[in-house]
Amino acid sequence: MLLRKRIPLKYVGALVWKEMIAAMIIAGTISYYDEYFEDWGLIFPIVDMTIPSLLGTMITLILAFRMNQSYERWWEARKVWGGIVNDTRALIREVSFLSTREKKGSEAQSQFSKDMIAMAMMWPNELVKELRGLGGKGEALRMSERLKADLRNLNVHAPAGLLHIMQSRIHDAYQNEVLNDYQQVQLTDTLNRLGDHMGKAERIKKTVFPHLYSILIDAIIWFFVFLLPLAYRDPNKYFEFPVSMMICTVFIVLEKLAERLQDPFDGHPTDIPIQDIANSLDRYGAGILGETVPLNNSNEDTFFVM
Repeated sequence: MLLRKRIPLKYVGALVWKEMIAAMIIAGTISYYDEYFEDWGLIFPIVDMTIPSLLGTMITLILAFRMNQSYERWWEARKVWGGIVNDTRALIREVSFLSTREKKGSEAQSQFSKDMIAMAMMWPNELVKELRGLGGKGEALRMSERLKADLRNLNVHAPAGLLHIMQSRIHDAYQNEVLNDYQQVQLTDTLNRLGDHMGKAERIKKTVFPHLYSILIDAIIWFFVFLLPLAYRDPNKYFEFPVSMMICTVFIVLEKLAERLQDPFDGHPTDIPIQDIANSLDRYGAGILGETVPLNNSNEDTFFVM
């Protein structure tokens, strides 16, 4: 059975609670003004229902467009990480089955395979850190001192540095006749695909919706929140406020969810579970190396020999 990730209600509540309080104050004040504030001389005009109806239709179209764009962005991010899963596993498989006709190359080849698998296991986790703004250049990475030094000498972030070092190891292995021509080309092609996935993920992360566009949508929604109680009049006055709030809540929640879907790597319940994906690749590589990785850990307790 396919397990679906549920979005907790407390997450939605934490996302919109400030907006909901503001909407309740506005809608409640306007809906009940004639009951509690008429003696104060506060008079709100009655607006024709056609105006908020047209405005609500416009908001629906705008939100539908934004939700569609946000979901396409989210889905593109999911496809990128699907490619990362496939190509990381392919890289691990490719280096796991290297063989040479000469027995003298078996030891060097075995060490090369272990090093490459270890770096392939590290790479998705370092990409997660980089996408979430937690990355470094090897100071806090769980790896050998040699690899840390190599990363610090490169003026790039850790995921790009690991790809560069893996390419360097492939080049050295080819020069030392640990790899043949076909193996070198195949491994290089797999690394290039991983680099392509990394670039796509960085593009999604660093490309944001125009800020003015978000401000315009918010302004239209809040104008609707103000107009709807002025136009909607029910014979039972106590129904005006709940009905107005239900309609306004739908627009507010959809707008906030669309805004969150634009950033699919930040670790929110609506985001791509990139850390879980990286952990699954860690366990896959550890299984190839004969190591054990805790199922609910982000590989902090895993040890690599490099």
